[in-house]
Amino acid sequence: MKRIDQLQQLSRDHHQALVLANRCTKTATTAHPDSCREQWQTVRCKFINELLPHFRIEEQTIMKPLIRLQNSALLDQLLHEHGLIQTCVFDNAKPEAERLKQFGKLLSDHVRFEERQLFPYLEQHLSSEELGQIAMASDARL
Repeated sequence: MKRIDQLQQLSRDHHQALVLANRCTKTATTAHPDSCREQWQTVRCKFINELLPHFRIEEQTIMKPLIRLQNSALLDQLLHEHGLIQTCVFDNAKPEAERLKQFGKLLSDHVRFEERQLFPYLEQHLSSEELGQIAMASDARL
């Protein structure tokens, strides 16, 4: 789906997140335990270096407009899913294959929520200034 310029960087991040989610799901179902362990190390590294900064940009730039627009449903889902993904990444109680499968599903579902529900809503309801703040924060991270 074509995104407005101000959301394109976050949308490109989503593509990379889906690649990671699919790799996790595939590794969890077909790979040797050593491969699962290696993939889990990759997940944790990518979470800290790529996904967490992406989450922070979204939370810092999207939260206030959603509050202003009184859309608590989208805001609650955004924050809840960010929390679930973060909890999954730092949960060491389950075997890597289980965590990979869970992480892959959570991340994939989250990206789809943002691309199909959140971003179209933002494109329609945010001011050009608010959208510009999202773009500036995304560009500054790079």
